[in-house]
Amino acid sequence: MRANKTLLRSLLYAGSTVYMKGISLFMVPLVVSYLQPEQYGRLEYIGSFAILLSVIVAYGLEDTLYRYACSSASKLRAKTMASRIFGLVILISLIFFALFSLLIPFYAEFINISPYLCLLLILSLSFEGLIAVPLGWMRINDRFISYCSLNIGRATLQALLTLYLLSRGHGLAGVFEASCLTTVLTGMICLFIQKKDTGCTLSLRHSYVFIKYASPIVAGGLLAFCLNGFDRWMIAETASLTDLAIYAVTCKFALALTIAMQPYGMWWSPTRFSLLDTSNKHQKATKFALLGIYQVLLFSIGIASLAPLLIIYLFDSEFIACISMLTPLLAAYAIKESAEFLNIGCYTTHSTTSQMKVMFISAVAGVLAMFVLAPMFSLIGIILSLLIAQTTRTVLLYIYSQRQVNLDIAYGRMILLLVSSYVGIYVANQVFISELTTNIHEDKLSLIIKTCLVTIFLAATASIVFLVLFYKQLGICISHRSSENEYAHMLIFHFSSIKLIERVKKRTNKYKRGLA
Repeated sequence: MRANKTLLRSLLYAGSTVYMKGISLFMVPLVVSYLQPEQYGRLEYIGSFAILLSVIVAYGLEDTLYRYACSSASKLRAKTMASRIFGLVILISLIFFALFSLLIPFYAEFINISPYLCLLLILSLSFEGLIAVPLGWMRINDRFISYCSLNIGRATLQALLTLYLLSRGHGLAGVFEASCLTTVLTGMICLFIQKKDTGCTLSLRHSYVFIKYASPIVAGGLLAFCLNGFDRWMIAETASLTDLAIYAVTCKFALALTIAMQPYGMWWSPTRFSLLDTSNKHQKATKFALLGIYQVLLFSIGIASLAPLLIIYLFDSEFIACISMLTPLLAAYAIKESAEFLNIGCYTTHSTTSQMKVMFISAVAGVLAMFVLAPMFSLIGIILSLLIAQTTRTVLLYIYSQRQVNLDIAYGRMILLLVSSYVGIYVANQVFISELTTNIHEDKLSLIIKTCLVTIFLAATASIVFLVLFYKQLGICISHRSSENEYAHMLIFHFSSIKLIERVKKRTNKYKRGLA
């Protein structure tokens, strides 16, 4: 009974998260159909400023809540810490709104939007902190019904309002109005729930402790803007808003990897602290970190294989260029996600300066690469810069983390696995793109079948290699006698999938010759 309840809770968390993030991805082709590519590019350009400001107003207090509430000795102590953090969130939100309201004329002129849109943007950002901390508290206390209801309700309402306002001809203003209305409504509900549950107190002494802990996280977030925001600025300066729209749509598909990893990441964020307090902590941390990286690899394969179909059939011809950029951009996102599972030790201390140092070095590497590569290679130069920056960040986080928590992961094997996997994905993707663009107007069913078979084949290959390299760390005990049988079964499955693909291809060609 307890296991069923845990499973149900996990499914609800995962479902609400995938729904909330997935519906934003689902909305992309619909929003693009109402806006010109230049308008969508401007929307992304304005959104990059929102990313920068959201780091300031949130001030890393959700991570601070996980650190101090999860590690509290009693529930009463955890509730007290949550109350003090929430009080600090309200104070920061009020200061942010008051300060930036006075700067609306300057800010609106700087990003080239109307004061009305600027006000909507600032109002929405002011409520983001009031939403993040209460949702984090719900996750800590396993209040999955409230958590799921708020997330699903907010995503649904915003999507419906956006479509309605766009259909009424509101354009960019409609997107901002829908976002502002849903954010303010959700923020007021979260404010009421949190105040009723933990109350709201403000302790100057503890606020200083929270700010001191969160400041490196905020600094790291500002540096992270160089990799998720500044790239939009560089494209707007070196290319055009249409190119920015193409890059943004490609990022949306790559973001599907982050969406797919949200359920496991939600479980991992608070669990990694309590995991280190158990026996065999290093073995358990290694096992769950490897399982996270394995999921990143599988989801990357699925997205790289299926996204070209969606791009061709759902978007206008201007966005066909997204297909060729998807795989390298997806690799950058995969490296970023993998770093979250390799980084455990950096969060075990009461200082977060190591994250700030890592983000500073990787941000500098990324920005310098953008200044060099963007004028030479345009969008591809930006993607290569992101790959350089995310690889630098992952390696440094791994080094810092290993000093605190020694994970039994052979880094050379991990590099071999990821590089070989993404080279295989890229080659298969390029071959498939050639056939897909050639047969774009005919035999869609066979293209879909081939896509699914290629996805299964690549996933099976990656799974076999992963198990061979890391079966010991995963705790899989295989005797000498059974190991031969295990590998034989894996190889039989692997090569039978190849034969299945060839058989379907032959039958498809035979069917085409019969029609001819």
